[in-house]
Amino acid sequence: MLDEIKEVESYLTNPQTDNPRIQPKLFSEVKDDSVKLYGISEYLTIICRYYLYNYSTMKDNCCDENVRTNAKLIMRAWCGFSGDLSEDELKKVKTDNEKWFQDYPKADGWLRAYHKKHLKNIASWDDYSSTWKEHLNNDLIYRRVGNCYETILAEAIVQGPLKIYYLTMKKDYEDISFTKPDGKGNISKPTKNKIIKFIATYMLQTRFHPEQKWVVAPKLRMLNWLGYDTNKHTNWFPEVLWNGENPFGRVSENNIAKITVNQNFINDMGIKITATKPKEIHNEYNVYYDTGYGKKSPIDFL
Repeated sequence: MLDEIKEVESYLTNPQTDNPRIQPKLFSEVKDDSVKLYGISEYLTIICRYYLYNYSTMKDNCCDENVRTNAKLIMRAWCGFSGDLSEDELKKVKTDNEKWFQDYPKADGWLRAYHKKHLKNIASWDDYSSTWKEHLNNDLIYRRVGNCYETILAEAIVQGPLKIYYLTMKKDYEDISFTKPDGKGNISKPTKNKIIKFIATYMLQTRFHPEQKWVVAPKLRMLNWLGYDTNKHTNWFPEVLWNGENPFGRVSENNIAKITVNQNFINDMGIKITATKPKEIHNEYNVYYDTGYGKKSPIDFL
């Protein structure tokens, strides 16, 4: 998630890949025959941001009515819910946004194609479409339980253009001795990589609330980044000891999680996050960048 361009492109291409970024159980997490579409507003927000600031005509950071209409049509086309877009609406969005669909032909009906590959045994597409088409198009439903296209668009405008971030941290991190929760034995290299991604997620969220020690984690996007196809907290939270205590904290409830990183740890490691690549790298520091998603894609350093 340090590289938002790399992230969003995974939501616009290859919906039927055997290794999807949106992990199927995270997207559905079902115990019956329904589909919850957990996290869909976050995925649509980043898609909308990419469209607005790279493919539409933005004026003074506000959308004119035509841009607003097209942004919502782009999101509706991406979902591809049965009977949602009329022939005239589909024609308009493809005519007005020829380059978008030229660059990302699979953005038309991406979720529909994803469902056919990964979720077809969980729920029928017609039932799935009916529920979520109504939900996302209805402002009243938003006020009760979630987001709709209009509020996702508003959030996309507030968050602004996509960015590529870099995490700076002292080289000491590479040699640091984390131990397991029982205090016995050092942790594995994959766990150390997971910790960096956890730290990066926390630092990214503090951009919006710099004075807060606890922030709400974009849990499902983080789990996609880590490559975990489950909602269980033990797979994403680094339960380790540093100087006899866990430098990381989390409070989870249902599908929401708040996380924190001990300020002493941040200070000792000299942790910072920037939206530009540092021109000079101090000898005592590493600058980490995003190589992709999944367990086999570590954060590497320049």
